[in-house]
Amino acid sequence: MLSPLGSVVKPLLDLGFKFVLNFHLLLVIVFSIFYFVPGAYVDDEHIVEQAAQNLPEKKYFFFSLKDSLVDFYTLDFGVTYHNHNLKVTDLIWNKALFSFHYLGIAVAVLFVVSIVFSFLIVRSRRRRRLLAFLRILNQIPQLVMIPVVIYVFSYLFSIVPLKFDPYNVGCVVFVIATLLIKPLGQLIQLTVEKWHKEASEVYVQYARSKGLSRNRVFIVHMFKNIANSFLGYFLTIVLQLLTGNFILESLYSIPGFGLGFMDSVSQRDLPMVIGYLFLFSVLYLTLHFAVQVIFLYINPRLRENI
Repeated sequence: MLSPLGSVVKPLLDLGFKFVLNFHLLLVIVFSIFYFVPGAYVDDEHIVEQAAQNLPEKKYFFFSLKDSLVDFYTLDFGVTYHNHNLKVTDLIWNKALFSFHYLGIAVAVLFVVSIVFSFLIVRSRRRRRLLAFLRILNQIPQLVMIPVVIYVFSYLFSIVPLKFDPYNVGCVVFVIATLLIKPLGQLIQLTVEKWHKEASEVYVQYARSKGLSRNRVFIVHMFKNIANSFLGYFLTIVLQLLTGNFILESLYSIPGFGLGFMDSVSQRDLPMVIGYLFLFSVLYLTLHFAVQVIFLYINPRLRENI
């Protein structure tokens, strides 16, 4: 019989072990591509060969295992093909930090606003109309929505500058709002539908029959039961938000990792592409790990299944 502390620590250690194992598996896959198939993703491989002529000779993984392991654990992808004075890791990290400044705010706003708005919509008498509007809005793909929003606010009405300005507060707010239109609509719709479905459960009817107020039933009893579904939706929507970030940064000239990745692909810069793919994979693993930890806190029954 585990102690209360052990029942919490053991599942966390198990999750941590799985995270470390997946992280190493990801490293093996990325460095295998980097070492063994350089240039294989382009048709005209001579471009890669010409760009790499002045680079130091690449070490073979098995014949210089010590040096390779150092590169492996320091995430050393070498220098870029098109600028031999820039290390891949440093360049990607600087661009990622720039993107994380507004993406962090966007994720926090997405989490709080989706919960508040979904609760207000469920309590509203116009719930059906609002849900119908959200369903229509969510039918528009981000590939269409983001360019239209930029065109209307930047080109048509000149409310924001034509190009991203990091020192313009209105410009930063515009970027965050544009990123959140589609993800926020999807998350609110999914949460409201789950909340509405949960309202028909027997325990809700029983709680109402005991004289509990509707708000108390919603917040105290129902919220814990829909939290698992909400966090699952949230993880999926955050990944969609990162996808939308590629489109927004490319169209609005935001010097973050989305634009950097697109430039690396267009320039056939293999070390940069591999580094960005590793960054995106680590982001996914980290988000998945964080959501699993929150799952354990909200639903103790899941600790027995890990």
